[in-house]
Amino acid sequence: ASQVRMITPAGTNSFRGNAYEYNRHSDFAENTFFNKRSNLPVSYLNRNQFGGSVGGPLRKNKLFFYANYEAFRQEQQVAQNYVIPVRSDLLTGNFRYFVAADGSVRSGNVLQLAGLTIDPAVQSEILSLYPGPENVNSYDSGDSRADRILNTARYRFLQQDLNDRNQWLTRGDYALSTNHHFEVIYSYIKETDDRTDLDTVTPTGPLVFTDSHADRYVGSWRWTATPTWPI
Repeated sequence: ASQVRMITPAGTNSFRGNAYEYNRHSDFAENTFFNKRSNLPVSYLNRNQFGGSVGGPLRKNKLFFYANYEAFRQEQQVAQNYVIPVRSDLLTGNFRYFVAADGSVRSGNVLQLAGLTIDPAVQSEILSLYPGPENVNSYDSGDSRADRILNTARYRFLQQDLNDRNQWLTRGDYALSTNHHFEVIYSYIKETDDRTDLDTVTPTGPLVFTDSHADRYVGSWRWTATPTWPI
C-alpha cells in the first residue's frame, strides 16, 4: 500500500511572500555534434520557470492563509531522425542493390518480381508522407553513402516540442483554541505536453499530446485533549 502526504507551509502572524523567475535560452548554447553534421542550426530552447507565494493572518492568532503558484513554460525543438528513400521510385517497387563481385549497382522492381501491383491511390498517399530525396542530410543509417546512392538514407530535422504546466495551492488554518486546530488545503495541477516520443515524423509539432489535470483536497482537525495526551 502507498500513502500520499501533502506538506505545505502555513500562514503566520506576519505577512510574507516571494517571487522567482528562471530562464534558460538556446541563444547561449553551442550546437550539437549531430546537428552540425546534418547542417542544422542550434535546437531552439526557451525555458521559463516562475512563481511566487504569499501568506499571513486573516485574524491574528486565529485565522491564517497561505497561497502558492508555480509555472513551467518550455518551447523547444527536438532533433528527430528517420530513414527516407533517396530515390522516389523506391516507393513504386524499384530496388537497387550492390554487387560486390564487379562493383556494379543493379536494380529491379520487387513488386513486379512478386507479381504484385500497388494501388495508385495508396502509392500517392505513401509518397505524401515522406519528404523528398532532396531532404537527405545524413548517411548515418540506410544503405546509401554519399558516394554510392542506393535506396535509403537519413533525414534529420528539428521538431517543435511545447510543454506547459501550472500548479496552484491554497491553505487555510484556524486555531479555535490551544487544544483544537483546523486546516484545509487545496491544490490544482494542469499539464499539457507535446509527445515527441510518439509522433516523430511531423516537423511542425507532434499531433499527439497529453492534457491532464488533478485536484487534491486535504482537511485535518488536530485535537490535544491534555498537554500530555495524546503523545
